Amino acid sequence: MLETITSQQEIISDNPWSLDDAPANYIDAMCRAIVGFKLPIGTVQAQFKLSQNKTEENITGVINGLNDLNTHQASTMVQKMAKHNSR
Repeated sequence: MLETITSQQEIISDNPWSLDDAPANYIDAMCRAIVGFKLPIGTVQAQFKLSQNKTEENITGVINGLNDLNTHQASTMVQKMAKHNSR
């Protein structure tokens, strides 16, 4: 499961990290700290949190980082941030 999640999250990186990049004893120790659980979801309430309370410099850094990812999802997030952070 960890390999799947790691691969899924690292695929967009220019230098993707892999579980094989860390010593086996480190991965084993970290795995012992993971606790799995199931949580039934009754309702979902959502709110935009798009760095509205951050400085202009921080927002620009986030937008630049998202643009560097060059993905559809990142581009969509940049558009949402621009819309919700216009001052």
